Amino acid sequence: MKRLWIRSSFACVALLLATSFAEAGQRLYSINSATNELVTIDVDNGAVAVVGSLGREVRDIDLAMLDGRLYGLSTDFAARRAELLEIDAFDGSSTLLGNLAVGSTRATHAESLGSTGGRLYAGFTLSPSDTTSGRLGAVSLTGAITGDVAVGTDLDGLAADALGRLHGIDSVPPGTVHLDALQPTQRVASYINAGLANDLVFSQGFIYMIFHQTSRLSVVDAATRQLVRSVDLSVAGEYFGLEVVAVPEPTTLALAGLGITTPLLARRLRRPSR
Repeated sequence: MKRLWIRSSFACVALLLATSFAEAGQRLYSINSATNELVTIDVDNGAVAVVGSLGREVRDIDLAMLDGRLYGLSTDFAARRAELLEIDAFDGSSTLLGNLAVGSTRATHAESLGSTGGRLYAGFTLSPSDTTSGRLGAVSLTGAITGDVAVGTDLDGLAADALGRLHGIDSVPPGTVHLDALQPTQRVASYINAGLANDLVFSQGFIYMIFHQTSRLSVVDAATRQLVRSVDLSVAGEYFGLEVVAVPEPTTLALAGLGITTPLLARRLRRPSR
């Protein structure tokens, strides 16, 4: 019996190691607004896996991580309001936190959400007749916007680079991405010939970009701004928003498993045989 328990314990650790190696690295999240589902995307082969339903209809949504929580910003075109959501990264369910507003003036459209310096930032408009998101401001977890400024470009997507600088993205036909480094006093623009894109995220020296009309993920070298590769997604849809979430390294998970299993094993071995 003792020998069987030991073998079972080490089998559990082996299973934990195998699972952790398979999931090592980072997980890329997006939203398929055609089905209103949170999904993950394999950056190597484009495989799409459904995490779960948001439980609501979303449009022009973007994603951002802050303090380990996943947030989304969506526009309700019928009601002319921009909604800040918290999204459960494990099952996809969403909770409405508030509507974006500057004081008593409600944002009527918002396309981009990013985070840096411990704060969320959004690209939005206050004009019901404006379909672009040409203003940038910090957003509280209730939707209140402060410090908003006109940036002179349409912010389809927002993301922070490795240095914490926010970048906005805007597609310029026929196939060029207009990438803006949003500085406190100026806007530094660059162009990427990587096809159209509406959302982006920086990760480990690369920029990942997605375009909802082609169901394609583009990978760009963050330093050279050159296209590395494009991957067609395995499921056609309308993909908006990108965010990278780190998963535990294999050694971390393995040690955690051993930390649980080893004391139990030691106690079992110390028990007198009957």
